[in-house]
Amino acid sequence: MATFNVKAIGKKTVNRCGHAAYALSTRDELMSQVLTSFVNEAKYYGDTTSDMITLAREVAATDGVFVAKLAVYARTVMNMRSTSHVLCAVLAHEVKGQTFVRRAVKRCVVRGDDATEMLAAYFALFPGEPLPNSLRRGLRDAMNEFSGYTFAKYRMLGRTVTMADAVKLCHPRRREATRACVAGELAHVESWETELSAFGNTADVWEYLLEENKVPYMAMLRNLRNMLEARPRNFELALSRLTDPQAVANSKQLPFRFWSAYRSVEHMASGKVLAALRDAMDLSVRNYPRLGGRTVVAVDVSGSMGCWLSGNSSVSYADVAALLGSCVVRLSDDCWLYTFADDAKRVPVVAGSSVLETMDKLRGWGGCTNMAAVFDAMERDGVDCDRVVVFSDNEVNVDYSWRSPAEYGKNALQSRMATYRNRVGHRVWMHAVDLAGYGTTQFDGADTTFSAGWSEKLLTFMALAEDGTGSLEAAVEAVEL
Repeated sequence: MATFNVKAIGKKTVNRCGHAAYALSTRDELMSQVLTSFVNEAKYYGDTTSDMITLAREVAATDGVFVAKLAVYARTVMNMRSTSHVLCAVLAHEVKGQTFVRRAVKRCVVRGDDATEMLAAYFALFPGEPLPNSLRRGLRDAMNEFSGYTFAKYRMLGRTVTMADAVKLCHPRRREATRACVAGELAHVESWETELSAFGNTADVWEYLLEENKVPYMAMLRNLRNMLEARPRNFELALSRLTDPQAVANSKQLPFRFWSAYRSVEHMASGKVLAALRDAMDLSVRNYPRLGGRTVVAVDVSGSMGCWLSGNSSVSYADVAALLGSCVVRLSDDCWLYTFADDAKRVPVVAGSSVLETMDKLRGWGGCTNMAAVFDAMERDGVDCDRVVVFSDNEVNVDYSWRSPAEYGKNALQSRMATYRNRVGHRVWMHAVDLAGYGTTQFDGADTTFSAGWSEKLLTFMALAEDGTGSLEAAVEAVEL
């Protein structure tokens, strides 16, 4: 049994819809919520931020090292800022006198404003309480390595906690820069943001920024619309950088960022621009392990999946499920693809299709979450596969395809998976990806993996798990503090 296997869940519970499910272990539930959540953002079945904080405090009380590693993993691997700030604040509050807290705090300061945001998170969560020494010292360690540029760029004027506040609280040793920061005497820092703010979204500004290579990859991706409106003459530089394989790998951008950029400009961009975004998205998954044998991909398109990832996003859980499902299709040697809501529908797969081309076929129609219909469809189609990959929020709320009305909701879908394995007579992996972090799963036991989040990195864990060499929990445990 691979280390990725869900470990000793066993305990039956119900999901938020009242349907049978398996309770996750406290650590797994915390991982699920941390890696699928934006802080203080609504979900279809309610904001889970308070649950995440309660869980983090509970786990920190008995296993602070794991919470520390999870915070670092969320920030440095999954590129999640706010949740790492919250975890560090909770960790510093709950665990006293341990140097690993200080080290975790430092590791989670990747940008200058991580320091100010972490302080703001602590003051919001624990108003009136003194700042723990571990948090203060960890932030001081990080700020000791800030350049004068960093202090100037991330002044955070007008925010609850400014960089000057952070300097006064943490006392970093860069005396000249910190003195100027507190005195408000920091020199103007030229960046793509300040240039646009000072001179506007014009062709001349973008031509200068692109020529001098002053636009980071993420900023370039997010500002495609502005560049298209301004029409810089050297716009080709932006396209060449967006499609550079090494730049894509180094950007750490999640695939849905490319899709979001694509959607924001598709009504105004030329075919060349859209092709560049399509190619960049395909590059983001090209170097991941292939999945041999036959794969079944099941994408949840029910009503609850239509909820936005955050209040500032126009990307839904359904979009991410379609995107990650399409990535698995691209990684698979042979694939059967289904969507499911009230019923399951088979989606034809064309070899060599881009991620975007496959996504276009995975548009939802809303309705209930009848995950059992996937197994009905597999039986109907005579599918004999080596793995099943499900992308869902796990809020199964109906199972009317094979049980009598009196049996509705009494069994998690693990029973259907067991029946399928018996029918085909060989080992079949179940990879259940939780996109919303509500705290339950439909699958349990051997040859079953549970992972959470939206990153294509999760696709790597599937291959590692089948080799018996990796897991999401193992990846967190491997973090060095």
